[in-house]
Amino acid sequence: MIDNTKEYLICSAIKRIETRNCHQTYWPGMSDIFDVEIGLSHPEILHRFIGEVQKSPEAQGFLTSYGRFVSRKEGEKIARECGQVTGSLLGSVLTSEDLWMKDLGKFKKPSGQEDQETL
Repeated sequence: MIDNTKEYLICSAIKRIETRNCHQTYWPGMSDIFDVEIGLSHPEILHRFIGEVQKSPEAQGFLTSYGRFVSRKEGEKIARECGQVTGSLLGSVLTSEDLWMKDLGKFKKPSGQEDQETL
């Protein structure tokens, strides 16, 4: 269970090539949202925002509950400290799947539905 009294990861984020030109937030601590695009997974963001987000692995990270963009490395530290991630990662760096894959088995299909390949 996540200790939400601590900072935790909300979603995947990738840095934009250019900062979004729009009204700036009234709370300066939340200004990272104008520099990133967010989504469920990094591949989803890359596909939705072709030509708008950076492609380098260093530009990929997470948006936190404090409105900050953090790298995958810092994201792993935050996720472990709040209990969002325990045990080993799926790969060598934290991915969005590390945040939600463990929960897939908790969902039950409505009775009468056939098993379907989802991944």
